[in-house]
Amino acid sequence: MQNNNRMIWRKIDPSGKQPGDRAAHSCDLIMGKLFIFGGWNGMNALADIHIYDLNLNQWSELQTNGELPSYRNNHTTAVYQTKLYVHGGHNGNTWLDDLYYLETQGQHGQASWYKVHPQGQIPTARACHSLNIVQKKLYLFGGYDGQECFNEIEIYDIQENRWIQPIVSGTIPTARNAHTMTRYKENLYLFGGHSGAQHLQDLHVFNTYKLEWTQVITKGTLPKGLRGHTANLIQNNIYVFGGYDGSGRSNDLFIFNFQTYQWVIPNHHGTGTYLQMEEVALSQIPQPRQRHSATATENDLIYIFGGFDGNKWLNDLYVLDVGLLENRTIQEENYQRVISNIHKNLFNNQELSDITFQICNQKIYAHKIYLAAQSPQFKALFFSDTKESEQQIFVIENYTYKSFYIFLLFVYTGFINVAELDIELMGEILSLADQYLIDGLKNLMQKSIKKYINNETVCDLLIFAQKCSAHSLKNACMNHLLKNINIISESPQYEKLELQPSLLTEITRALLQHKE
Repeated sequence: MQNNNRMIWRKIDPSGKQPGDRAAHSCDLIMGKLFIFGGWNGMNALADIHIYDLNLNQWSELQTNGELPSYRNNHTTAVYQTKLYVHGGHNGNTWLDDLYYLETQGQHGQASWYKVHPQGQIPTARACHSLNIVQKKLYLFGGYDGQECFNEIEIYDIQENRWIQPIVSGTIPTARNAHTMTRYKENLYLFGGHSGAQHLQDLHVFNTYKLEWTQVITKGTLPKGLRGHTANLIQNNIYVFGGYDGSGRSNDLFIFNFQTYQWVIPNHHGTGTYLQMEEVALSQIPQPRQRHSATATENDLIYIFGGFDGNKWLNDLYVLDVGLLENRTIQEENYQRVISNIHKNLFNNQELSDITFQICNQKIYAHKIYLAAQSPQFKALFFSDTKESEQQIFVIENYTYKSFYIFLLFVYTGFINVAELDIELMGEILSLADQYLIDGLKNLMQKSIKKYINNETVCDLLIFAQKCSAHSLKNACMNHLLKNINIISESPQYEKLELQPSLLTEITRALLQHKE
């Protein structure tokens, strides 16, 4: 298990009743659980619901009541609060135009289906389309009805219970199906799909405020034209995985970055800009597939389930650790800022050093001018008009030798092997990075610690993040806490927050805003 946690890709083997083989299903994250609905198993459309509990690593089949939707595949879904909205698809014989929602937190814990009877002109029957939530509206785009593809934006207003066909402007994309639409802030990014005649590799953005389309000009190596792929947003990146390009299924991973507008390829095959993956990760990379599902979690993980590999329908579950992938990227960027071998050779070299750190009766040799160049705190310590600036030996307290050694190693080289660190070491290093204002290391540790957030640890990590001014880690803890407040507030760990009045005030305010 320890080695698996160091892998960028790893296969998951949960307990419980596993879903059957399928593709063209949906998978959505609601309150720490993945909800798998419907799909196609090679012979029939499906209507069962399976839940994967992220905390328990366990499958279970969900029993529901209410107005149950018909069997379907290639439908589309979106989540609003605790409701799972399902639109359209194909039941094996007929194209569908209906809209349902599943209230996952119904009375007495029973999940219940409700058929929506909206006002306004409803979208025509279709499958292989997309549905995205922005504010309190669902944005539907594209799809195929057996005769033609679509390229209209249609909006379902949840509060008004009404479908709207807005007038849009800009460069309207080619009609298509089996594309992806990814929300970034208040914009929707459309990539790929199939026009009915060809596979597409264009990228467009729809501004939901202006109701305006724009084609995006990108750099780097674009993915091939794809359909049946997936796209997930984590931080400032879209992660595109798998799909079918007309000749074969893929297990390529592409990343589109919103800050640089560049595509990069974080693996060992293909061409373009490389972000090297750890070699051990290749042993568990998923096989090529299309019409799978990919679902991002708040811990920078993407879960891949099922799909079709060209020969058989699948029911395997993999996880991509985007945090590890980003860690490698951050390390490479920091590494480039260091003047390579000269600085590496200076680290802990007694011969040329002018300062010694003493930690637990062990010594580390360093250089005032180099540390001062990397950290304003070191500069103030070594080159101010104080008694401390004349010292040659500094005793370090409250930290272990190992954590301070790794901290200085990063200051000198811009690189550390995060996979070798446990949560305690990461915490000490984050504290050091905050104390000495080493932002690159601070960001790296925050990303690494996020994957340890769960119902048992979130209170301690939130308090620690507040202490270290670790805003990214704090936000991740707050998001997890708010989503699971009913469970966590009853735990002994929550009592620790009562000793943190400022944090408790923030949580209360956030809960009130969430209810609104």
